Amino acid sequence: MPRANAVPVPLDATPVVPDTTAADLYENAPCGYLSTDPGGLITRVNQTFLGWTGYGREELEGRRRFQDLLSPGGRIFHGTHFATLLELQGAVREIALDVVQTNGGRLPVLVNAVRDRNADGTAVGDRIVVFDATIRRQYERQLLAQRRAAETSEARVRVLQRLTAALAAALDVEQIAAVVVEQLTAHLVPDGAVLALVDEDTGDLVEVTRTAVLTRDGLAAVALDRRTPVFTGPMPDAAGAPTGPPDPGAAAAPAGAAALPLVVDGRTLGVLRLDFPPGRRFAAEEREFLVTFARQCAQAVRRTLLHAQTVEAGRRSALLADVTRALNEGLDMAARAQRLTGLLVPQLADRATVELLHGRDLTRVAAAPPAGGDPAAGPVGPAPVVTPSALVARALAAGEPQLGPEHPAGRPAVRTSVALPLRSRGRVIGALTLESGEGGPGFRAQDLPFLTDLADRAALALENVALFEDMRAIAHTLQLSMLAGTPPDDPRFAVATVYRPAVANLEVGGDWHDTFAVRDGVIGIVVGDVVGRGIVAATAMGQLRSAIRALAGTGLGPAALLGQLDRYVESVEAASLATVVYAELTLATGALRYACAGHLPPLMLPRDGAPELLWGGRSTPLGALPGVPDRTEAELTLAPGARLLLYTDGLVERRDRSIMTSLERLADQVAARSDAAPAALVEGLTGAMLADEDGRDDVCLLCLEYAGP
Repeated sequence: MPRANAVPVPLDATPVVPDTTAADLYENAPCGYLSTDPGGLITRVNQTFLGWTGYGREELEGRRRFQDLLSPGGRIFHGTHFATLLELQGAVREIALDVVQTNGGRLPVLVNAVRDRNADGTAVGDRIVVFDATIRRQYERQLLAQRRAAETSEARVRVLQRLTAALAAALDVEQIAAVVVEQLTAHLVPDGAVLALVDEDTGDLVEVTRTAVLTRDGLAAVALDRRTPVFTGPMPDAAGAPTGPPDPGAAAAPAGAAALPLVVDGRTLGVLRLDFPPGRRFAAEEREFLVTFARQCAQAVRRTLLHAQTVEAGRRSALLADVTRALNEGLDMAARAQRLTGLLVPQLADRATVELLHGRDLTRVAAAPPAGGDPAAGPVGPAPVVTPSALVARALAAGEPQLGPEHPAGRPAVRTSVALPLRSRGRVIGALTLESGEGGPGFRAQDLPFLTDLADRAALALENVALFEDMRAIAHTLQLSMLAGTPPDDPRFAVATVYRPAVANLEVGGDWHDTFAVRDGVIGIVVGDVVGRGIVAATAMGQLRSAIRALAGTGLGPAALLGQLDRYVESVEAASLATVVYAELTLATGALRYACAGHLPPLMLPRDGAPELLWGGRSTPLGALPGVPDRTEAELTLAPGARLLLYTDGLVERRDRSIMTSLERLADQVAARSDAAPAALVEGLTGAMLADEDGRDDVCLLCLEYAGP
């Protein structure tokens, strides 16, 4: 309830902000601020730092260096590390130092510093921020004290560690059993010591040493059921007289016996049974020792079991890694599936098959024969359609792994088999079937998580290659539709072209060429390169190709056309930074106007003369510099018989040589083929220039020969 004398505040009232000046914020900041010259002489300090240290402003500003305020160790660190790092790096962060106060006390601080420099790089001073680290230092001391306490506690248990060292060194349960007998016989002198483990499948107790079954009755049964130690006879007092009744179950065991269950994290692994001469009594300390020993024994048993599981998990992880790596190499569906079955046999199974759904039909794409090479069950090639086995049919219908003991037709030696649905992106695309022969370990329910992971990885890789093949087909069709059509038919010129994609079986990219009629007696020639490859690059290429044709028909000319393309690519992001060379040839005169937007220079080959790179009319790639001044173009006249070559960077750019060296090599190769027809010239030139190239980039080449008016 509001107070009676409260004054209502309008909802639109402006809150009152304390009148705090920048000087107040500096002087009373929650950290110390100092400014020094390059030598450390303090030129300015705030009130917070003065309050922490007890100094007056007149004692520091212009009189003391920052490093002079540090402890002796801090001054040494400042001279050997702090100042050097500040000079080299220009800044230091969170340096722990001690500042000596006027009363002789030391203030733990964290220091950040930045060096200021003028335009020519000369140091003009340092700005230093100091944080009070007193609480942090106290916390660090508390941590150190706790660590020392833990070390003291560790020393107290070393006596027990010496007794259990041999147990901890055991590598398997057989060695653990030997340690139990040896260590307990040496310390307690029992008549007998037996270590028995619970069989996970049957629940029986199996003695590790003699591989015999220890029946679950008497003392061992009570210890296992109660999950607590059981001792025969009452526990004696200090004088050795019995003080209470024996534990339940003691009547069924000989006098002087103990049963210690091996329990770890609520799981009963087995029991340690000790037999002593009649009349043996167990003092409290001895019981505590035995319980501790049994606990250590249980930990050792669990460790060895986990080790065995880890080894198996490592083997399976390596297999998964091999499968994943193999399934991501190559582009062919059948090859990937065959790699999969080849890896699984014989490491995991005696036979493996991969069957994929195509509509309602099931096609077997790969299979590996049983280990041992049964000729009747050799490698199975791709078959059009197969009838699924009952196990595979259940796996496909349920979308879950299916374990089956049934024997596939014609292979009665199969012990167990499992059908794993190949699931990817929420749907079943097929099945992976594994079979284990009579001599193999077989498949169990606990193997299904690993096998499911394996099948899921295989399914994803197989579907990815299927999607890639679909995309490749679409891209191929798109690329063919977007590459230049038939050039105009005119006896005054001839055109030959070559296009080679970066990857032999992926014919799609951003390179293109085009030759078209601009108007009567004038043709347009263009070669361009859109950044990237794939459907996105091909689509952007098609849009640029169409835009160039449309703009050329308006009579803009090369330079103005490229200027319009700058504005066009603002709305086509994928076309940004594309490079283009565009030229217009007047057939009646041989006049050639051309402009290059970030593209490699055209190469002109006269009928009689050396090749010449045309470096005129150059400007930046499309959309590289918004608001760039009007683009430029160049002009020349082609004599009858002259040839003009336009090309993309894939023809000449190499990682192991400069671009000028490659252009000179191009000119030499053109000169060596000066007498070849245009079609032969582009084919021979492409073969020669790409002889040392491994298909990293698309290649586009256009050769125009001017025959004259």
